[in-house]
Amino acid sequence: MNLHSTLSATQQETQCQLLSLVTENAGKPTIILLTGIGGTGKSLLLDQSKEKIEELGGTAIDIFDLLGHEKTQPRKSIMAAFHDPKANKVLVAPSTPRENKRILERLEEHLSGWSAISCVLKGMSREETKKYISAKIPEGTKLSLDELTNFSLGIPLLADQLITLDLDKEQALRFSLLFLIEKSAWTNDPEKARGMMNTYLDLEIPPGYIAAFCDPPDMGYFGRHTRIYDNLPYFMDSEQGSHRKIGTRPIFVDSLSETIYNSMLATPDAPWIEIYAPSMTDDQALAIYDVLGIDHDDWDGAISARAGYNGKEPLLAYRASYRKVSFYVMDGHGHESSWLNEAEDLDIIARFLHAQITEAKIPIPAENPKGHRILVHSHDHYDEPHNPTQIGWAVETLFQNLGISYFVNNFVYGKQYVYNAETKRVKILGEAKRVDTLELKYPEIKKKKHR
Repeated sequence: MNLHSTLSATQQETQCQLLSLVTENAGKPTIILLTGIGGTGKSLLLDQSKEKIEELGGTAIDIFDLLGHEKTQPRKSIMAAFHDPKANKVLVAPSTPRENKRILERLEEHLSGWSAISCVLKGMSREETKKYISAKIPEGTKLSLDELTNFSLGIPLLADQLITLDLDKEQALRFSLLFLIEKSAWTNDPEKARGMMNTYLDLEIPPGYIAAFCDPPDMGYFGRHTRIYDNLPYFMDSEQGSHRKIGTRPIFVDSLSETIYNSMLATPDAPWIEIYAPSMTDDQALAIYDVLGIDHDDWDGAISARAGYNGKEPLLAYRASYRKVSFYVMDGHGHESSWLNEAEDLDIIARFLHAQITEAKIPIPAENPKGHRILVHSHDHYDEPHNPTQIGWAVETLFQNLGISYFVNNFVYGKQYVYNAETKRVKILGEAKRVDTLELKYPEIKKKKHR
């Protein structure tokens, strides 16, 4: 068996240490915790060591076998194995620094007589990290090889995500900090933070990194986020439907949009947003439907309620839900469908906006009269702008990355604006205002007003 088939040099070295510990403790009631910051490759290492561990008298288990579903005690099957005299007495589990503490508490409470040993998997060395990134980095990235190496901290998963997102320096620093806070053991004590990083990282720590880690600048880690891209670590870890399904990134093409959405996160009122795209190709439309969870195979006059309730909840990747979110779509053949969730008259609003675009009153192109159209609406209770903001982030980044022009009536931000896919720029038009659907449905009301 080739133990080192796809492991880095650091992982290979740790694998040898791990197997030696299994051999030394064979027959003893021991739990070996393969400990490292999330994303360093613990699961990969264990997967490629599993057979050898069993040959040496050990058993590789999952971390949740020790923590239990409710994180109150180990699973019953594992408890039974602990007390079975015929069972392997060396168990090996992957663990993060934060999980280590909980596991030791479980052992003390439920499994007296067992000992725990930590085998540390560090991040890659600088040389390894540069080699790892060099093999993956495309041309024209915003960050240099050295900058990517520094911000990645030698953690393979973090390096991969930074390459995928292609952030600028400030964004990459925030992303790196939030990643490490989530996947290590946060502390506001600089000395403890330095000790933790020295234990689990091999790369030298960038200047100012420890201070920022201990006192994250307005990141909202312990409350609501204050910048829209502070959601990126969660997005990148999500297994739900997302941009990645169609090869795009949840990053705005025009940086003005990032400024708009950062402002929205600080806005306490007017949680209401409507986004209308007047012209999409078949491929663009299918991509949008797929990512947003719209069942485009069921055109029966109403979008299937499976949009958002099909077991996948694709908008969860954006920390958003389908609560008070509605869709109106028209396909290339003129068939209209809606999924209304506490919203009304989206078809009327869409037709009104399309007429405004056709008459050049809203300055964006609608090149293809037979193209697909979509109107996305999201609102919430007063003082709760989170979901409309997250929905807007999902939809606007999708549209911008797919090259789709669109109009936005954004009451959270307080403005109407358009994105032109040809110029790749957002243009502010004026104050946000609702479309008066009552007057559109009953023109005589408007006539009476003007008598």
